[in-house]
Amino acid sequence: MNVDIMAELATVGSENSGVAPTASVPAASAPVCTWDGTQVNDPNTWKPVPTYSYNDKPQHPVGPGSIDSDIMHMVRQLTLKEKIGQMTQIQVGQLVDCNGELNRTAVEYWIDEWKVGSFLETPGNHGGKYNWYSPKSFSAFTDAVQKIALERGAKIPVIWGLDSVRGANYIKGATIFPAGIATAATFSPRFAYDAGRIAAKDTRAAGMHWAFAPVLDLTVNKLWSRTYESFGEDPYLASKMGAASVRGYQGDYKHDRSRVAACMKHFIGYGYPFDGSDRANRHIAAHELLEYYVPPFKAAIGAGAATAMESYGVVNGEPVVMSRQYLQELLREHLGFKGMLVTDWGEINSQATMYHTAKDATQATHLALERTSIDMSMVADDSSFANITADLVKQGIVSVDRLDESVARILQLKKDLGLFKHSFTDKTLGSTVGSPQDIEAAHNAVRESITLLKNSDNVLPLNKYEKVLFVGPTLNSTRYMAGGWNIHWQGPTDAEGDAIYQGFGDTVIKGVQQVTGTAPLYMPGVDIDGTTLIDIDAVIAAAKQADKIVVGLGEKPYAENVGNIDSLVLPWQQLNLVYTLASEAKKPIVVVLVGGRPRRLDRVPEIAAAIVQSYLPGAYGGLPIAEILYGAVNPSGRLPYSYPATEAQASTTIWQSSYVTYSPQWAFGYGLGYSKVAYSNVTLSSNTLRPDAPITASVSVTNNGPYVQKESVMLFTHQQYRVGYAPELYRLRNFAKVDLAVGETKKVTLELKAEDMAFWDCDLKRRIEPAPVNIVINPFTQADILAVVELVANPNDVLENVSIVTTVIPKVAHEFNALSSAAWIATAYMVTLTVLQPLFGRLSDIFGRATSLIGSILLFLAGSVAAGWAKSMGGLIFGRALQGVGGAGIETMVLTIVSDITTVKERPVLLGIVNAVWLVSSVAGPLLGGVFSDHLSWRWAFLINLPVGAVLLVLMGLLLRLPKPTGSLIDKIKRVDMLGSLVLIGGVTMLLLALNWGGNSYAWSSARITNLLVFSCVLLGLFLVVEWRVAKQPTIPIVILYP
Repeated sequence: MNVDIMAELATVGSENSGVAPTASVPAASAPVCTWDGTQVNDPNTWKPVPTYSYNDKPQHPVGPGSIDSDIMHMVRQLTLKEKIGQMTQIQVGQLVDCNGELNRTAVEYWIDEWKVGSFLETPGNHGGKYNWYSPKSFSAFTDAVQKIALERGAKIPVIWGLDSVRGANYIKGATIFPAGIATAATFSPRFAYDAGRIAAKDTRAAGMHWAFAPVLDLTVNKLWSRTYESFGEDPYLASKMGAASVRGYQGDYKHDRSRVAACMKHFIGYGYPFDGSDRANRHIAAHELLEYYVPPFKAAIGAGAATAMESYGVVNGEPVVMSRQYLQELLREHLGFKGMLVTDWGEINSQATMYHTAKDATQATHLALERTSIDMSMVADDSSFANITADLVKQGIVSVDRLDESVARILQLKKDLGLFKHSFTDKTLGSTVGSPQDIEAAHNAVRESITLLKNSDNVLPLNKYEKVLFVGPTLNSTRYMAGGWNIHWQGPTDAEGDAIYQGFGDTVIKGVQQVTGTAPLYMPGVDIDGTTLIDIDAVIAAAKQADKIVVGLGEKPYAENVGNIDSLVLPWQQLNLVYTLASEAKKPIVVVLVGGRPRRLDRVPEIAAAIVQSYLPGAYGGLPIAEILYGAVNPSGRLPYSYPATEAQASTTIWQSSYVTYSPQWAFGYGLGYSKVAYSNVTLSSNTLRPDAPITASVSVTNNGPYVQKESVMLFTHQQYRVGYAPELYRLRNFAKVDLAVGETKKVTLELKAEDMAFWDCDLKRRIEPAPVNIVINPFTQADILAVVELVANPNDVLENVSIVTTVIPKVAHEFNALSSAAWIATAYMVTLTVLQPLFGRLSDIFGRATSLIGSILLFLAGSVAAGWAKSMGGLIFGRALQGVGGAGIETMVLTIVSDITTVKERPVLLGIVNAVWLVSSVAGPLLGGVFSDHLSWRWAFLINLPVGAVLLVLMGLLLRLPKPTGSLIDKIKRVDMLGSLVLIGGVTMLLLALNWGGNSYAWSSARITNLLVFSCVLLGLFLVVEWRVAKQPTIPIVILYP
């Protein structure tokens, strides 16, 4: 049942779950500045509850759907400025005064003057007095803003977005989880779900409703500074992790107020920057985009993703933020995304200031609104979007319908999140932030993500009685383990160090002490930038006394373009530390890697006895790393990317063409454990793989000890050949992770479908090429575990299609920025064309065949002119309706004339030819319209009818000599069935309203739509009965049936 939004707003004070706060900052246009700008720790403390319960329902995805009728009613009540305000998002720094406090005057300005509907970010990144805001302080800030929003301006609650990308990383005490790349290494989607669920809860505890996560970009170029945010290079793995993450963030977000709206990002192709630098241009063929980069987003949409964020930069030279192809045709039409779409930070204005794809911000805004269905502009810092959009609407360049479409999606999202009923923070959530239950969930994720890359002579695990020297900057630092997007955008500063965590985190050194019960010997050895060795003589001396040496290497925190690098090689002095210790101490060296991307190690893989990849394990990664080093946990992580051995391999992937040499340092899916695991060969349920007939591949896995083992079993395919298209080296098709006790054997069965083997070709058709297919299990950790299946399919059968020839309708709708009205274009024509034919049968008997046909052609041409010259969607719909009226007359008259001038024997054949021609033209017309809109203008799809119609009129004058009816005009008019005509027009009108309002302005199940459909059917039925039983002259259907 729909909720009455206006009634909710009227009673918001009594219905909100939180208590409306009083403003903490008095209104003042110019506060006295007394703060020196040095951020301090938030003094608020709390004792997190040890455990809590949560709702894992629903079992099926909950996601965006049709717009509720009360939301559409609300949209229609808003002023132009209020609508644009809902589409505007401003960063929190605009609300902070010179003392780091909430600036109430600034909030009132943005709400009153610009009616802003959304804010984003944390004050900790934008001039707030605290470096890391506690749930209590953060929610006091957001609730104060919310209170002002409900009292002023449009009186609509604001929605607040936050980059809670790995836990609620901007909220003090919230559990900071491993980065996405580490989560992918677990090969267990459950951890992506847990991280999303806990991030959502903690985000809500701070008064936020929307998380800008998960990141679904494939990591192709490993130089990319956002590698660690993603789920790796493989489409299938990223799809599984991404869908689980969306379900974790959202859950039953339309009812569960501990969940948030997820935001799948960045659509599309962001992870393959040409030179590896953030935002660099991407060159990706259309069929490759569909094959590899789209699937994670498709999976997220299937999981119910409520929102999406477009990508920075350009793909194939086209800016994504202004791309009809990517944001409308691909995202909305092909993938069926119905949720709210937001830009990335300042991306519209950047078209003029950075990318030079627009003359100025005005042109950029115009094109973004005209070509795409972007709903909200993350303007961030100013009112430019609001100003420009208002001017574009007033000039008639952008229609109000275009704004209504976006505002409806935004308000529906707010309703789905419960903001109209529960606008303020649920304070009870604050006690769960930092719960030991959450920390243990993060520990488990790290335990299963850490990947053992080398272990010569079983140097690992360490013995707690051995004398071990720990050296390297990453082993004694929480912030290096947590990386970017951690407390601050770029992570804690050097000045803040680890003190900023205030106990909410650990280090490897602390973890070692916890595992062994003894304080380890630790020395820095080198700085994190790899420029200077520190006390190297003392380090060498200590190393000579040790039994083994553990060296921590890696990267300092970074995010986005700040993390751009020119080479994957680790800084020289970090590598030199390993070389020096190896040559001087001559003891076994264990290297622990801590960083966001696979950095090249030069000669370290040859020198080190063991190498452990921990990625960015998060603030609580220290204990799990120590447990792995000392054997308390058996490593089970597997690489989610191909680890490059050379600079040339920066963009090497597991799915590259099979004829290209694949020789990375370590392959995708590679990883060792401390146990010896043996696999039987593969058993198939069938040796033939056909569409609609899945098969299973089974393998027995045995743990020969000596440790309990978690084993990821991965099913890859390799097509032996693919006619016309180079097959990939390997494609991951399925995987499962199993627990194995020492000595235990488990049978693992994985499903494979022929449809999995389909691929997108250059014609943008998804189809299957038959050929033998190798089914391979864990090819880089096990040898020769494979079977061959014969893939049988018709290569001409198209499973999916992205047609480059489309009808004119979506392109017209874009020009008028009224996608929500697009349905009227088709139904206004088709319904009038179909239903009015009986009426023309009557009119032809009254006014004559020739006169009626000429009148019908003139009506059709008048409609063509109206549609071709339309200046708005309303004008176009009117023209199409008029075309339908004329078309009804033309079809009826042609059929009647054929019946009049032919014999009974000839009539069926000629009538069949006429109907066939009419059917072909009905299909060809819209397609030709799509061609016109691609190469000339969509208006020619309608104006081309003028010369055609003129030729028809001339031919009629020359060829048709039909008898004319007798009687005066008055007598003819009296013979028209006025009552029947009114009944018919009323029925058609109601049907049109029902078809176009249903699922758009009102729910299909609403009483309004139901009544319209029932009454239209009654009226149309009544008309047909009256015409059949009462009419003195036969109508056209009867002429055809009874010649």
